[in-house]
Amino acid sequence: MQRSRRIAVLATACALAAVASAAAFTVAATTASAANPSCTVPPASSPTPAPAPSGMQFTCEITDTDVDQLANLSVTVKLARTDNNNDIVDWEVAWDSQCYNSGGASLGYDSGRQAGNIGPASEGTELVQVGTASNAYTCTVHVYLNAVLSGSEGMSMELQYTSLAPSPSATPSPSASRPGLIKGYAGKCADDAKNSRSKGAKAVIWSCSTKDHAEQWTLVGGQLRLNGLCLSSRGDAANGTAVILYTCNQSQGDIWEHLKNGSVANKEQDGALCLTDPNYAKKNGTQLILATCRNTSNQHWSMP
Repeated sequence: MQRSRRIAVLATACALAAVASAAAFTVAATTASAANPSCTVPPASSPTPAPAPSGMQFTCEITDTDVDQLANLSVTVKLARTDNNNDIVDWEVAWDSQCYNSGGASLGYDSGRQAGNIGPASEGTELVQVGTASNAYTCTVHVYLNAVLSGSEGMSMELQYTSLAPSPSATPSPSASRPGLIKGYAGKCADDAKNSRSKGAKAVIWSCSTKDHAEQWTLVGGQLRLNGLCLSSRGDAANGTAVILYTCNQSQGDIWEHLKNGSVANKEQDGALCLTDPNYAKKNGTQLILATCRNTSNQHWSMP
């Protein structure tokens, strides 16, 4: 499969569940390469995974966000055996995916479920399509693999992206940063309040965590994007204006500049206003504001 897109892994969380046993384990997510997030069942623990009791169900999960360039995109998962047994393993894959265009508008939501079985490793792999989108810029995908295993049986699941023939209407888009934190005063980070994913949500400060989806920002052409929305003054920039998440529309209120002194200036009002933690607050949930740029510590931020 040709891979022309750069994949940025936001998070991978995997869990193993025993149906007929009270025992509990942890499945470690692995990455086959920088571009292909994957996970395995049973976990690839050291030195050797314990044999699974007969008929035990295992689950692993991949959560991934792809940010790159406009493309007609096909998203698939590749299923493979990780053991040398000659028997057949039953599996089920469930997924949900949502893609956005370069303006942050949703291109639709896909979800589904598919079951099957896979033979020995020598017979090859199985591919399951979990999403497609035209002129996609950002996609978030959640995929779950359930497999019923016995003894030394094992499976892996790998998320793959393929860029299809380009759309005639596709236009070049700005390069994007890898998703990351906007870290500011007292070690607090810019956050989508309650990870609401809703237009008009408050942009607040919160304890920083690389595992918190509500803090995984992407810098694209001066826009700070999260959950398909943009950090914005919503065209109402003034000293004290509350900062929110809103539909990306290329307005000046959506554009930010990271200055050499560490301040982040909003392009509305000719860059005179900066992203500010009001009154040097340290309390989680305090809403960010715009304030006159003064090169103070509550206006200094690291960028993704």
